[in-house]
Amino acid sequence: MPEKLYAEFSITATVRPANKDGGFLFSVVNPLETVVQLGVQLIPSGPGLTNISLLYTDANVYALSQTIASFVVPSFAKKWSRFGMKVTTDNVTLFLNCHEFDTLAVKRSPLELVFDSASTLYVGQAGPLIRGAFHTDISELLQAVSVLSSACDIDHITHVQQFAVRVRPMLRQPFESSTNCNLMITE
Repeated sequence: MPEKLYAEFSITATVRPANKDGGFLFSVVNPLETVVQLGVQLIPSGPGLTNISLLYTDANVYALSQTIASFVVPSFAKKWSRFGMKVTTDNVTLFLNCHEFDTLAVKRSPLELVFDSASTLYVGQAGPLIRGAFHTDISELLQAVSVLSSACDIDHITHVQQFAVRVRPMLRQPFESSTNCNLMITE
């Protein structure tokens, strides 16, 4: 895990939720495991709808996890879907199945999120205190979450509970057009 997340980054995922309950695709929690510093959470949002939320919290300032962007999309329970979030200094853009879905203006502080060396990365949950497990069909499990940071000098793969996370430098324009949608799938 990098020491800090720079101001501009992107997150991509290919998921097939087992049900409409949602959960955390991944989370980085503070050392006390009480605050999600960075994470993506799926939450049911009414009949046939899912809320995709980006959590981004300075744990030194906030005692509760902060959601900086939420997008209500058609539910994709039991269906393979791809989505990505492109985070710039002043907005978050959601791409759903390789198409730009929506852009929200955001204000976040700090722009560069610093992780404590004792922070924990969870994939498919947010730890034993926060909970929010993400369920997928184990027989067809193919889950990839990529956190791409523009200044990350780590290039490794970490396997956790049959999920995969890959951290590597950000591509210049990861979601430039719907005809050139590249989402990483790691087994």
